[in-house]
Amino acid sequence: DKNGFDPHRILKIDKEASQEAIRTAYLTLVREYHPDRFASIDLPKEVHEYLTNMLRRINVAYDMVHANAA
Repeated sequence: DKNGFDPHRILKIDKEASQEAIRTAYLTLVREYHPDRFASIDLPKEVHEYLTNMLRRINVAYDMVHANAA
């Protein structure tokens, strides 16, 4: 969009992706960036904030793509 937020780019999927491809991409990224994955590691505050922000972006992107594909 005009703010540079491209949900397809964030989810690493094509605009014509199937519901299953959207879901798979979403779950893969959530597993990769979820802060709880790194709970046992003492991460710098900045890294934790980055992971949290990425997870928010992934969730927003999924909501946008999923709503449009339904």
